[in-house]
Amino acid sequence: MVSKTKMGSNVKGAVNYQFTGYQAAPTDKKCEVLFTQGIRDSSPEDMIADFKRGMSRNPDLGLAVWHTSLSFNPADAEKLDSAKMLEIGLAWAKGMGLDKTQLLIVRHHDRKDNQHLHLVASRVNFDGKTIKDGNVRMRSLGLNATIEKRFGLTTSIKSSQPELQHPERVSGPDQAKAEIRQALGYAEPGATTLPELWTGLQARDADVEARERRDAAGMLVGVSFSKNGYVFTGSEIGRAWSSKAIEEKLEMNREDRAAAEQQTRAAMAAMAAEQAHVVELKSRVEQEFDRSGYTRVAELMSGQLPAAEQRLQEFRAQVEATPYGRSLLAEQRTRELEQAREAELAQAAELVRVAQRQAAEALEAEQLGVIRVAMAGIHTERPLIADLQERVAQAEKQGDYFLVAELRYGGQLQAAEQRLQGFQAQVDAIPNGRVLMAELEAQQEKEKLAKAQREEQAVREAREALAEQAAQRQEVRTRSELAELEKFRGPRQQKGDYLRLQIPAERLSEVWNYLDTRVEIGRNWQADSNNMLTDRVIDGKISFNIRYPDECSPEKLANLVQFLEENGGEVYERPDDRAQREKWLVTWQGIHRAPSQPAIDISLPGKSNDAFEI
Repeated sequence: MVSKTKMGSNVKGAVNYQFTGYQAAPTDKKCEVLFTQGIRDSSPEDMIADFKRGMSRNPDLGLAVWHTSLSFNPADAEKLDSAKMLEIGLAWAKGMGLDKTQLLIVRHHDRKDNQHLHLVASRVNFDGKTIKDGNVRMRSLGLNATIEKRFGLTTSIKSSQPELQHPERVSGPDQAKAEIRQALGYAEPGATTLPELWTGLQARDADVEARERRDAAGMLVGVSFSKNGYVFTGSEIGRAWSSKAIEEKLEMNREDRAAAEQQTRAAMAAMAAEQAHVVELKSRVEQEFDRSGYTRVAELMSGQLPAAEQRLQEFRAQVEATPYGRSLLAEQRTRELEQAREAELAQAAELVRVAQRQAAEALEAEQLGVIRVAMAGIHTERPLIADLQERVAQAEKQGDYFLVAELRYGGQLQAAEQRLQGFQAQVDAIPNGRVLMAELEAQQEKEKLAKAQREEQAVREAREALAEQAAQRQEVRTRSELAELEKFRGPRQQKGDYLRLQIPAERLSEVWNYLDTRVEIGRNWQADSNNMLTDRVIDGKISFNIRYPDECSPEKLANLVQFLEENGGEVYERPDDRAQREKWLVTWQGIHRAPSQPAIDISLPGKSNDAFEI
């Protein structure tokens, strides 16, 4: 471990260097803040402000900024993680008396071959006293040795093994070896083949050249490296860089890569599943918001959703931790960008197609409008021209040449023909105009036919509806007639039932003679019957009642009804309560429906209780 310490007065420059390097040549130092004491870690600006506030307690101290870098041997790289380096940094700060002041410890990841820390501290401690900076170099050498021993680090003291020395402490061929060794240490992690290893070696140090030695069978038997005119075998660089050791390292890297890739693929699949779960939970949150399910929203937002997002971040961190995972994420991002681009292109193409279709439809509509107007004009002018031509032909036959000249040359026929030609020219000016006009005419004919069919169907349905209504009315009437006929079943229990007869006045004599031959009329009625009947003439018809107190068969009543109908008369049944009477036409068919009914009494009343019988 090598330490370098400087005292200064520019705390702003010291802090900003940890994040962006030198002001003249800014670069991303890939800074990882491991520890802060007495300052905020929210931003470099806050750190600078806090350092200045602490240093202001001793404004007379000129060099108030302590800046130390701790650089570790490449051989210790595998055992140094951030936690271990923080532990080392705190031990070094305590050993130099920096544990009671404002302190910043960071780790830089910008150089994989040079693992190192930076400590920035205020020389004004929390009590306002100055931290001594005397004899820092010698104190740090002793402290470095103690820390190397305590944490098992490679010593920085010169020894007989140059490969164990820090590159800055050697020179000549040993320095070349150290630099080759550093470059190999940078290129070897992750390399699974010799071409990959040599490519990484050249990327790290272009001055290093590697050569392979193979036997007749093509098997690797040795490697050598050269730099700055020095040539070394792999074993001379270090036992870890012999051909056999390199092949073993590459084989282990292949196994590690396969295992890492498998783990990364598993983490990638888990990340995709968790991402879908997060999307589902967010969708459920929106649905619950829409349903005003605020209790459920609170449960999702405070429980399941944060946990799912945390798991998603963990899976993503696992994937990003390996080069293979980062490459998978890059490929996924590339695919997503390509898919988004394809979607945008497809959307743009669809918009273009829609615009083109709308423009074509608008043009077609405009053309069809022109064609419809022209077609209407053509259909108007053709019959007119035909009529004028017919009149011309008739006038020629009749020798009326004055009319022929008037029609043919007077302007009517020519004007009509010119209008027809103009309409046809409008159609011809449109691409496929005549085809479109033919299609329109066919469509119109089709619409006319469909309209005629609809009208015919409507008439047919109306007729069917009327027929159905008539059938329903007939059924109702038949049921009513049957219900009324039920009144004639069985002999009448009481006298006073009667029928009302209505006959034309001019047929009175015939009807009366018919009744007179079949009815025994009481004395009072017989003496004054004609006058009484004549007095009841209304609208050319005579109405009177017949009462039947004795039994009368349906056949006799049917004969009476038939006779009356043949002579233009009608028979109505009327209850005794005249205010409630309902007319009922007794027809021959109605009586004939119940030929087996019992006898019915019939009587004909006069002015009083006089009656005649059938």
